[in-house]
Amino acid sequence: MASTNETENLGESDTVKKLKHVESKLLRCNVPVDELLELLDDLMGLICNGLTVNQLPSEPIQEALVPSMKALISDELLRHTDEDVKISVTSCIAEITRITAPDTPYNNEQMKIEVSKMHSESGDVGTLNGALEELRR
Repeated sequence: MASTNETENLGESDTVKKLKHVESKLLRCNVPVDELLELLDDLMGLICNGLTVNQLPSEPIQEALVPSMKALISDELLRHTDEDVKISVTSCIAEITRITAPDTPYNNEQMKIEVSKMHSESGDVGTLNGALEELRR
């Protein structure tokens, strides 16, 4: 019978492999919207898989998340024309921010720029100021 640590390591290894698979597809250009939404949904599921606010992802998972984190803040995804894609991207960024708390997954300047991009496209300037204030806390 496998010990708890062995089982966790197998699960972690599987998660790392799945993250790499999803992000390799996520980083491709010209992915059809349906496939992109499915990839973002898969990424969200992997991010949420057993992680809590007080449980920082292990180092291998953190390293495997880096390409996805970069892809999520790319202009191609943040400025995507499909609203569902924008919502999914924002949800993934929010979830990554949640599981890495109190550390921030992106530096302050990146967060300001990305939050600004998201809100400028929606035209919601009042919420932008509130979101930036929240990031500073």
